[in-house]
Amino acid sequence: MNIGEWNHVGGAYDGQKGKAWFYVNGKAHRVEGVDQKELESKSPLKVGQQFDGGMDALRISKTVRYQGDYELPMKHFETDRHTVLLWHFGDKKDT
Repeated sequence: MNIGEWNHVGGAYDGQKGKAWFYVNGKAHRVEGVDQKELESKSPLKVGQQFDGGMDALRISKTVRYQGDYELPMKHFETDRHTVLLWHFGDKKDT
């Protein structure tokens, strides 16, 4: 990550294959040995805990958005049929 600069961070999990990916600024990093039980929780989702910085947007989808390295998105995300949650922080209209 580039400290003091804008960074794009994402993640994806394929429960059928037991594979997970973590993305930083468009570069994929495979996470080995992820157990679905580790990702399941009855606790509320907490975002930004122990995070020192700002957050531009948060999107949760029911599909994998990225596969492998990708170009950084430079526009606001739009909702679509795969969007579960989309917040643009600081904007007056949130979805």
